[in-house]
Amino acid sequence: MALSLLADSSPFYFLHLSLECTSLFPVHQSQNTAYRNLIQSYEKKYGEAQLNEQKQFWTGLCYAKLLDFNNDGINELILTYQTERYNKDKVQYHVELWKYGGKSAKRVTSRISWSGNNMPYFGGLGICKYNGKYLLELTGNACGDNYYYGTKKDGSVGLVHKFIWKGDAMEGDWYMDGKKTSGNMYETYYKKYHANATWYSFAQSSNNNLIRKELSNTKQKLGM
Repeated sequence: MALSLLADSSPFYFLHLSLECTSLFPVHQSQNTAYRNLIQSYEKKYGEAQLNEQKQFWTGLCYAKLLDFNNDGINELILTYQTERYNKDKVQYHVELWKYGGKSAKRVTSRISWSGNNMPYFGGLGICKYNGKYLLELTGNACGDNYYYGTKKDGSVGLVHKFIWKGDAMEGDWYMDGKKTSGNMYETYYKKYHANATWYSFAQSSNNNLIRKELSNTKQKLGM
């Protein structure tokens, strides 16, 4: 026991512990720096978040949220920007998912996501929590296409599932990951993923405060 205590008390032991503990911090600091620089570059390119309250649409970098999708202790970053300032019919929300690749931020996906009514003006995104992990849901074609991004089988962050509707408003078929599936199977997956989900709609004034809060909290966490 005395030898064990002596070994644990040696300066080499404490140096080893110190290196183990401090090695975690540069990763998070570098990640925060990369994400902070990304947000600043987007705000410079697309403008800061602004809300047209009369017509209810956002412009600039209007949404940002940090989430650890695959529980590896390193956050991913969701961003949304929109550039049309005047014509409501031309509004399109670009939603992106970014991850930290060890040296820099890397984009996982970038899509125009919209929530229905046959117009991209009704833009939005969904964040689902399933089996203790997060999924980012992006939609297109009046909600006829659903893309879920999260933890893949190999543990990396990317596209997990996609559901595509092929048909018109009355008749058609669902395809899951390229394979035809039934409407019942689609409903099963939808209910499973959306049992614990939050939808952020940029076209609904009831979500304005939540969108502002998410952006503000993210900037605060990144030291902005």
